[in-house]
Amino acid sequence: MAIFHQRDKNPLIHENRAIWFYDGKREPGLIGDFNFWDIEKPVPFKRNQNGMWEAQLSFPNDAYIEYAISIDKKRKLDSLNKDKVQNGLGEWNNYFSMPAFERTPFLMGKKDKAYFKIRSQTLHDPLRLANGKRRVNFFIPPGSGPFPLLVIFDGQEFLRKGKIVQIIETLIALGKMQPVAVALVENVYQNRFVEYACNDGTVSFITRNVIPSAATVMPLLDGEGALGIMGASMGGLMALYTALRVPSIFGRVLCQAGAFKMFGDDFSIYEFVNGAARKHVDIWMNVGRFDFLYEENLRMKELLSKKGYAVELVENNGGHNYTTWRNSIHLGLMKLFPPLKNK
Repeated sequence: MAIFHQRDKNPLIHENRAIWFYDGKREPGLIGDFNFWDIEKPVPFKRNQNGMWEAQLSFPNDAYIEYAISIDKKRKLDSLNKDKVQNGLGEWNNYFSMPAFERTPFLMGKKDKAYFKIRSQTLHDPLRLANGKRRVNFFIPPGSGPFPLLVIFDGQEFLRKGKIVQIIETLIALGKMQPVAVALVENVYQNRFVEYACNDGTVSFITRNVIPSAATVMPLLDGEGALGIMGASMGGLMALYTALRVPSIFGRVLCQAGAFKMFGDDFSIYEFVNGAARKHVDIWMNVGRFDFLYEENLRMKELLSKKGYAVELVENNGGHNYTTWRNSIHLGLMKLFPPLKNK
């Protein structure tokens, strides 16, 4: 077996292996997408022939992986990897990719003129929202419409990290999807878990506040199930739940890494899907094979298929992060909002 020496950057990629080195007295460990971020059971390092700590893992050739170093059950960034990204929980992760990984090609560069007009509103609803208000950014396409509306939970995160608006702009410009209007609904982090946990108050806020407000600033498509809704993780759970609760409004749902089970408990969406009559909703799902919610998403897809729903699940070799989600979302957008005929 070849002996690998310390390099300037972690990890060293050799064929299908990622190889880390660490110089220090305390034994390090690795946590990341590959062990579902379990700090109690990190991937161990071993001393190599050069006296360095070394760890190796094998990955698919197109994998994108986020990770951190663990020392005495405390996480730290890898000093030999300057590539880092915020994890959405107030911390940073290192990241790397295998040789065949490709980022989404559907990101526009800087344009002279924006495609969407933007209107921002603060909607007040002290009955349904824990803090009584929520900011929503409406993206209005050019033309007379009417347009289907796509409501997006965790809107600000999908805007900054998911690059969702740039992806939609590019797909429309290339004729790969029809023009859509977009409503980015912000979250209030401390309330997010409660508001997205199959909360009927959130459903009502969307139908009674967000959609009517959108209709005042842009012409919306009317008709059974004409609108779409999407989200990731808890937002993915809430997007699917909302569509199933009001299929007369939302006939298209994009659910990425849906958090259908958390902390050992199923959310009520399982009982709802099992007990309710099948709705006419087209469902597109996406999850990474290194996502801690991978098995739950397979389980939900199987249940939805058993109940007769039109559902597609796309898998990729990523974890629970916006890079993984933005690399696949174009597939769902093209599937559920195909180009209009004779346009």
